[in-house]
Amino acid sequence: LEFRRVLFRSGLRDQVAAHHAQLVAWVEHCPDNFRDRAALIGAELARLRGDPDAAIQGYDQAIRAARGHGFVQNEAIGYEVAARFHRARGQTLIADAYVREAHVRYLRWGADGKARQLRRAHPELELHAAGPAAMALRPEQLARLSVIKAVQTISSVMDQDRLSRTLLRFVLEEGGARRVVLITPRDGELAITAEARVDEAARAAAAAPAGDAHVPRSLLSYVVRTQEPVVFDAADDAGRFASDPYFAETHPRSVLCMPVRLRADSVALLYVENELVPGMFTPERLVALELLAAQAAISLENARLLERERTGRIEAEAAERRGALLGEATALLSQPLDSRGVLDALARLLTRSFADWIVIDLIEGGALTRIASAHRDPDKQHVLHDMAARYPAQSRSPVWEILETGKPFEAPVLDDDRIRAYCVDDGQLELVQ
Repeated sequence: LEFRRVLFRSGLRDQVAAHHAQLVAWVEHCPDNFRDRAALIGAELARLRGDPDAAIQGYDQAIRAARGHGFVQNEAIGYEVAARFHRARGQTLIADAYVREAHVRYLRWGADGKARQLRRAHPELELHAAGPAAMALRPEQLARLSVIKAVQTISSVMDQDRLSRTLLRFVLEEGGARRVVLITPRDGELAITAEARVDEAARAAAAAPAGDAHVPRSLLSYVVRTQEPVVFDAADDAGRFASDPYFAETHPRSVLCMPVRLRADSVALLYVENELVPGMFTPERLVALELLAAQAAISLENARLLERERTGRIEAEAAERRGALLGEATALLSQPLDSRGVLDALARLLTRSFADWIVIDLIEGGALTRIASAHRDPDKQHVLHDMAARYPAQSRSPVWEILETGKPFEAPVLDDDRIRAYCVDDGQLELVQ
């Protein structure tokens, strides 16, 4: 019985091979209609004869050809068959990605029953059917509405970090990417300012250099120079960028790098990749991404202008406060008060703008004497008096260091260890804190 099954399968294989030969011949005369079909049958034959590399190449060629010539039904079949192939080889992540793409294209084709079959076969992927409102619209109309919504959302964001995260989130949703990086020029160099992956939340980066380990430098430089988007399959043919160290370490199936332009100037770069599925960045998706990038460039410029305006306003308000403080201090020092009274009033004035508490010491008879002190919180004024009475300035105090060197002393950050070094015991440390 098993021998008869082998003979039966062998006979079918011969029939399929003959059909494939016919399709290959037809490709010579009408490649637009038959190239995807010939590539898909060729991939299946390669699978049957145990040639996985040829099978993978055939599936990818079939999917690209079907997409390029508008055969969404063949594209869906190509994704589904390729998913079965990868799942049989234990490549679950790739198989799941192909099933999702097949499901989307079956819905786009109108094959609701086939899409429903995929959802039942793969409940773990949480594939979603189109809702009643969406079914009334054609797929291209849905895509346009989605892009319009994304553009409107981006246009409403005025914070630079939030804008970067929002842009990357929409690029992942609309562009078919699994990783996207936003690169901006900083001091004449390219720097990564934000990054997002499908399995991670978008995050702003600390302006890290765009090094070879994170992005393909040669590709970025080329796009900066030409101001044109570049799309290719790095795993099959990276072309002039094949020697880039990044592509030597990683082999994404789909790669896109495009400028984010404001008028004629490039204000940023988007690097987008998908390491699982080839041919993801179609002309339609490229148009959608260009619309998102154009709005992002406008919003980014508006955010920068708003930030400059906010910074200028803060600096102007600070200058105004300094001027008012200087005027009050000048008026105070011109009053006919005794020196202690003037310094005490000056300490209270300075706590309103500069510090939580202030002490003023004076050298009298070779010793330091506390002549004025003030705390921003009047209820804590007694703490300063207790500290002066119990802990006169020691030799290790910064006050003596200033007197000996004649130079100002500044500690931008005071941690517990540094404060403890200046205190005599835990009692003084508790008062200071």
